[in-house]
Amino acid sequence: MADSTLLNVAIYTGEGWPDMKDLSREEKKFFTVREELSVCDGLLLKGNRIVIPKSMREELLGKLHDGNQGIVKCRARARESVWWQGISEELAEVVRKCPVCVKERVERKEPLLPSEFPTRPWKKVAMDLFKVRGKWSHH
Repeated sequence: MADSTLLNVAIYTGEGWPDMKDLSREEKKFFTVREELSVCDGLLLKGNRIVIPKSMREELLGKLHDGNQGIVKCRARARESVWWQGISEELAEVVRKCPVCVKERVERKEPLLPSEFPTRPWKKVAMDLFKVRGKWSHH
């Protein structure tokens, strides 16, 4: 672990936590989740997720966002593997700033909603309206 905060948190996790007043501002962020932390083979874990040092977060945000699948799927990928304080908000920001995700969100078509099939002829009469080259038409 290159991150000194994570190194200290890993030590506290293994040897016991000092009083909160003796922690740095960054270390205090881990105090509330201390019961969920463990160390395995030199890796700090929160549950079954690897706690990522600051130096690697930007790269991992990109990997979680690969495929431009939107915020829900990015968060689901993160929940399976990695964690750091504020990861959810950072993922949301990456998706908000992604031109591909923005375009997909804006241009998403509404699903076709089928109407009830009539029980006899001429029970229901309808007309399709649509727009072609900026002008409304019907069929």
